[in-house]
Amino acid sequence: MVNVVNVLAWLPGRDTSRVIVIGGHYDSCICNVDRFDVTSDAPGADDDGSGTSMIVELARVFSRRYPRGLNATIIFALYAGEEQGLLGSTHLAKRLHDSGYRVTAAVTNDIVGNVVADDGSVDSTSARIFGADPDNGMSRELARYAWASGTLYNPACAVLPVFRLDRIQRGGDHIPFVTLRDPGLRFTERLENYKRQHLPTDELRDVNFGYVANMGRLNAATLGALAMAPPPPDSVVARRDSNSGGQKWAISWNPAPGAVAYEILVRRTTVATHEKLIRVTSGTSYVLGEQLDDLWAGVRSVGADGHRSLAAIVPPPSFVTR
Repeated sequence: MVNVVNVLAWLPGRDTSRVIVIGGHYDSCICNVDRFDVTSDAPGADDDGSGTSMIVELARVFSRRYPRGLNATIIFALYAGEEQGLLGSTHLAKRLHDSGYRVTAAVTNDIVGNVVADDGSVDSTSARIFGADPDNGMSRELARYAWASGTLYNPACAVLPVFRLDRIQRGGDHIPFVTLRDPGLRFTERLENYKRQHLPTDELRDVNFGYVANMGRLNAATLGALAMAPPPPDSVVARRDSNSGGQKWAISWNPAPGAVAYEILVRRTTVATHEKLIRVTSGTSYVLGEQLDDLWAGVRSVGADGHRSLAAIVPPPSFVTR
């Protein structure tokens, strides 16, 4: 029997019930040779030494800069057993839910250090993020949030959003959280070299440290802003406005602790980003003068320092259970 152990560092926030999880996995394997080989060298420099080293550095930076924490609690997680089936992240996701924590975001940084493809092409100035369906779900909103944060705070590293759970026939440690309907996201390099993954050739010499640092800046910008923001509004409801013959919609929500204002975001169902912003500085309702049948709308909280939460989308996602 093997004792599989996650390594966690908690930075308690003013709200200890609301957590943001940022992780990578510290196990490695040469699964492409023999998934049951436990004696041969499995360097795992990029997969996922790059991600775990970045998490350790972010834990150091955040604890130094914010020794008393932010609004939300941040958990810096180094997962075990990812290569054996997401064992460590599955355990942590269940533990947090069973203990009553609210997961504001859960991201994994897996394979974040390679910049050279097998054909010699190089890309050290862009990164991919994977945000799962549905399009009006919180994982997709987290992807938009990271996309915007990277564009604003770290423009030297372009963000390529990919609107799917993960790469085709691949997975990562955000998936257990997404399965539990938490906002989850994968950060990963733009160019992968599958001739080095899960092989003895995944060596430190092929990891670009400057690129890993840029990935760390993208994480810090995204999750730092989110941790400083109030929680999203809950119980957002949209009702047809009878006085307008159903062409307008009355949107209402419950107050969010720490919010001084709210913003309503509107976009067409066929576009990737929000197209219109409506600021609401008093009250918790607004009559939207557009036909919501043709749109997505969301409400997000704004704190006194200007930091914004994720947007809660109306109509909300519908999940089918069997």
